[in-house]
Amino acid sequence: MSPIPSVDSQIRHQIDDEIDQHGMQLMIEELAKLDPAYAAKVGVHDRKRLIRALEVCRTTGIPFSEWHAHEPGNGVGKAVHFGLTRPREELKEIIKRRVNSMIENGWIDETRKLATQYSAAKSLPPSVSESIGYRTLIRLLNDEINLNEAKELICIATRQFAKRQMTWFKADMSIEWLSGTGSHAESEWVGQIIRSIRIQKTTELTAEDIH
Repeated sequence: MSPIPSVDSQIRHQIDDEIDQHGMQLMIEELAKLDPAYAAKVGVHDRKRLIRALEVCRTTGIPFSEWHAHEPGNGVGKAVHFGLTRPREELKEIIKRRVNSMIENGWIDETRKLATQYSAAKSLPPSVSESIGYRTLIRLLNDEINLNEAKELICIATRQFAKRQMTWFKADMSIEWLSGTGSHAESEWVGQIIRSIRIQKTTELTAEDIH
């Protein structure tokens, strides 16, 4: 992965607000001055990509495209990609627990504060309104649905998102998929990764010997 440094969240929020004030096109024009190569790839609906590129350019003074072009490192080998999976019913239960935990830890209060700050759901910044759950919780706060309905709707949306993620990553043939279940999933994954790396190292050594 490219070694792009972390960026202060305040800068991200500032750019988000500037887009609301000035519009996408004007901000793309700013990016074109800082990084014309990357600006050419950003469309008028690519808000997230625009924010990411601008925050890096402003913070580092280096075009975003240059960070992507930079090859990390020490020249040791190539990256190995592993995908971690769980059985579908187990994943559904994990999502349900996560949604319940987020609500118990103040998600509704956070949404109430955001709704008050931005006056109405339609005024929420895309970075919030496009995130799973917030619009549903605003419906809850407006007494359009009850808490159980809100939880179920958020769980469904999260499962649908997880399915889209899996479809996306399954298209990447470089990923080696590992399965794990229950409380021992982490140790199962670690064991499978170690075995896979050992096999790859053995294969590399054999290839060298043949050469």
